[in-house]
Amino acid sequence: MENYSPRIIPKIFMRYYEIMDHTLLSEEEKQLTKLAFNLLNMRIEKNISQDEVIARSGLSKSVVSKMETFNSIPSSITLAKYAKALGMELILVDSELFNKWKERSKHNNYL
Repeated sequence: MENYSPRIIPKIFMRYYEIMDHTLLSEEEKQLTKLAFNLLNMRIEKNISQDEVIARSGLSKSVVSKMETFNSIPSSITLAKYAKALGMELILVDSELFNKWKERSKHNNYL
């Protein structure tokens, strides 16, 4: 399985925004979905194919495909394996500190 073609990517991103805007997701499900979206973006930016993620993570093709097309909400374990396949780690950050950092970053044009 190759990377998504440039024609497919906008459809996948539209699906993400559609899900986030028009479904009754819990806050936890929204966080997992946002994380999946960010990881998909990182995979594309790093030019890593789905096959590479599958081989490195041990996740099935079906799980990765459903996660990347937002046809299912991935578990935290799935996201951790996917992140590791991209050479990344999932970490927890205090929400209050993160929000302060986000505000400061906006003012300094980091985001």
